[in-house]
Amino acid sequence: MIISSDYLRETQNHSRSRWRTKVFFIAVGVLVTGFYFTHQLRDWIVLPRLSVDQPTDGITLQGPKVVVEGTTTPGIRLTVNGITAYNEENGHFRAELLLPAGLHTIEVVAENRFQRVRSVFRQIVVEESKISETTMYNKQTATSTEGEM
Repeated sequence: MIISSDYLRETQNHSRSRWRTKVFFIAVGVLVTGFYFTHQLRDWIVLPRLSVDQPTDGITLQGPKVVVEGTTTPGIRLTVNGITAYNEENGHFRAELLLPAGLHTIEVVAENRFQRVRSVFRQIVVEESKISETTMYNKQTATSTEGEM
């Protein structure tokens, strides 16, 4: 059996082409895996973003309802004074607390899936809500006419 030199060259070119294709796919696989692990490592190293817009530190509010608002990294676990709060897809959150009159510390905690935690504290003063004279008059009028007919 006689093998021509053209056939040998063609066979060598074909095997080089297959080798290049294999190297290309292996390189792409290594790059994709590297990007994936880099992204995961970033979440493990970096703390979640957390900013509390309301209430500001040291503010005096009329109680008992206190609104806590801010933004955080989307998809993280969020608590306000130990109570689970939920954030929207864009990271905005809003929680309402009922606090008695006095000095209070509000703790907002953001925790990612790797248990990396960022906390923000706000100290506020809650005063008893004052009832306006119009509201008092309306309540007295409503109670004084209930029994009469």
